[in-house]
Amino acid sequence: MWQLSIGYFVCGITTASISVHFIKWAISENISTSEAALSFGVLSAVNGISVFCSGYFSDKFQRRIILGLVYATRGIAFLALLLLSGKVALWAFAIVGGMSWLATVPLTTALTSEIYGQKKLGSLVGLINMSHQLGGAAAVILFGMVYDIFGNYDLGLWVGVISLVIASIASFTIREHTFSSRFYKRFAN
Repeated sequence: MWQLSIGYFVCGITTASISVHFIKWAISENISTSEAALSFGVLSAVNGISVFCSGYFSDKFQRRIILGLVYATRGIAFLALLLLSGKVALWAFAIVGGMSWLATVPLTTALTSEIYGQKKLGSLVGLINMSHQLGGAAAVILFGMVYDIFGNYDLGLWVGVISLVIASIASFTIREHTFSSRFYKRFAN
């Protein structure tokens, strides 16, 4: 449970911080608010496809691998905001970030169900989602403080990159083959 909760805590950090501070970041890069809003709309559209694909492919492959790759992909998107500039960074983030934005949801929910069962699924998913919201709340405040102190979001974005590496590693190390009901061998009567 801790690996899924860590991942979702980081998911909250990275989605809430961008959701709140993305327009301000764009303005700091001399990008118009309308283009920033358009790029976030593109991110959401790309994510609509990626959410379906992450769920679909997780039925074919190990969910932990796809979940780890989703967090790694988001880390690359955050790196784009740090290493690229202006509109190139904006659109790279929109496309790459869109590939990962909420693609964690079907994966995390399915893993929780398969590892812990259905009986307490509501409570467990609620607990994991609580970690998401706590991460998001902390990040929104942290990103605002970082901007007020340094005049840019670089430190906050680096926190995002590092935390996404941790989330990716935590996801890859889930012992899905050992604990997931998907991999239980059925015994003949």
